[in-house]
Amino acid sequence: MTEQIVSKEEVPLEVLRPVGTNEQIIRAWKDFQSLKVVLLTDDDYYEPSRGKSVIRKSGWRKLAVAFGLTDEIIDQVQVFDTDSGQWTWRIRVRVSSRGGRSVEAVGACSTKERRFAHVEHDSYAMAHTRAKSRAIADMLGSSEQLEEEVVSEPPASKPKNDKDLKGWSTEELFEAIRKESQQHPDEGP
Repeated sequence: MTEQIVSKEEVPLEVLRPVGTNEQIIRAWKDFQSLKVVLLTDDDYYEPSRGKSVIRKSGWRKLAVAFGLTDEIIDQVQVFDTDSGQWTWRIRVRVSSRGGRSVEAVGACSTKERRFAHVEHDSYAMAHTRAKSRAIADMLGSSEQLEEEVVSEPPASKPKNDKDLKGWSTEELFEAIRKESQQHPDEGP
């Protein structure tokens, strides 16, 4: 048996550079922000009871069309928990641009997150929506929170009477904290 020495071809190190000048990149980002203003309508945003409005699924899909992005499901797994009788869908989606750049993102949804009208379909669709919206947002360089990540309703196991601590409702707790902070304004939280 003879030994062969395999030499690797040396690849020169390349300095990573922006795809355009500073001015071009800043202009492109401003154009993206302007596009969101004219393309997305109020229906494309979700505004939680407390917090900043976030882009809905419809808004991310409009932006994907505007930028010519394509998507595909790369992997999907349904995990069943025999102890709880619940399952979780995990879906990985790849979004690609016309220039060949691609981004992958994962979305998951468990049937214990909330009460679904159509458990099998809705949990799968939610996991897919999360993965796809995240991939689109990532491809476009957006750091905005997704609608699907905002807690919009309490988990199915939480009591509906809105009683939190020692029988106080959330509103009563906030009012008590507000009054206490007004009585002692110089003290920190």
